[in-house]
Amino acid sequence: MLTRLDLSVFCPADLAICQGVFDQICAKRTIARATEEAKLTANAVLVLFQLGFIEESELFVAAIRFIDRNGGWRKSSPSENPAGRRGAGLRRRAGVEQWCHKP
Repeated sequence: MLTRLDLSVFCPADLAICQGVFDQICAKRTIARATEEAKLTANAVLVLFQLGFIEESELFVAAIRFIDRNGGWRKSSPSENPAGRRGAGLRRRAGVEQWCHKP
């Protein structure tokens, strides 16, 4: 079972997925990098990744849905209900070794 500490560790592959999704959202929504909206977007992407949206396409859709459901941005957290159905159909990590350690 993964602990809270395990879920806070990102390997380079994890960060590459999150960065790619963040870049796509910023381009699609014309979000400038040095804005509060960009910070909120980055936070949402990272939290959603930690919640189990580990495929790039699923993460992108979940982040866009979360942003849209919050009217752009308001004070809330992706952990409240990121995809409209908490926990349904999430592909969760099997273990830390799956992230970045190769046998």
